[in-house]
Amino acid sequence: KGNKQLFEFLPYFWEKYSIKMMKILRLLIICVGITITTSCQNSTDKQYIYQKRELSPAELRKELMEKEMSNPLLYLNTKITWRTNFWGTTILEGTINNNATLANFKDVVLKIVWLSKTNTEISSIRKIIYEYVPAGHSINIELKFDAPSDMSDVSIGVVSATPAQLRKN
Repeated sequence: KGNKQLFEFLPYFWEKYSIKMMKILRLLIICVGITITTSCQNSTDKQYIYQKRELSPAELRKELMEKEMSNPLLYLNTKITWRTNFWGTTILEGTINNNATLANFKDVVLKIVWLSKTNTEISSIRKIIYEYVPAGHSINIELKFDAPSDMSDVSIGVVSATPAQLRKN
């Protein structure tokens, strides 16, 4: 008897709610489709973003070269000693080192600071060294100055340099 009532109820239910059910079913299918499409798109976008391809050796060298050439102060340093000769001339001797792997530099600008006994700056000058400093190499320098008479020490540092292509002889 229970099954008979159910079968009698279904045509009534279908007739009354079929249009609403079809609308709900269509809306549900559209929502599921949008969700699937969006999730597939996001996963491929994420894979594209996070799967960075490996760079070739030439691309790696170019990237490193650009990095080194853009900031010479990270790769250039000095090792200098100083002395005063018999005539009172201050002589600075030492090296300019280029620790870059690929980048060559030229026209290195040095700042030379004359210091007092209390380590106070008396005066300073800039001196350009018109030489090439190849990557991974050092150059020797010797500079002569008439330093201030009350000078007790000297501080020297690289201020700037120009990236360079080495000339082929």
